[in-house]
Amino acid sequence: MAAETTAIVLKNTLQTEPARHKNARAAGFSLLERATKPLDDALKVVQSEIEAVQLKVKGPPPAKDVVAETKQREIARTVVDTA
Repeated sequence: MAAETTAIVLKNTLQTEPARHKNARAAGFSLLERATKPLDDALKVVQSEIEAVQLKVKGPPPAKDVVAETKQREIARTVVDTA
């Protein structure tokens, strides 16, 4: 264990400052990506469920003429009265 730590410290010491910075930044982004991936996956699942619910509760398309509008109003009135 001590030998491994010494080798890592020596390797880091021999690197230039920009190389150490690059490696540290890559390691940080790797940790950040591993930490946020489950959240991103959960967000995608929730968004797909919301879209599915919105499709289920979506009403009819808007009426294009007076006759269709009258039919929609009658249907809506009937649904409200029976509920």
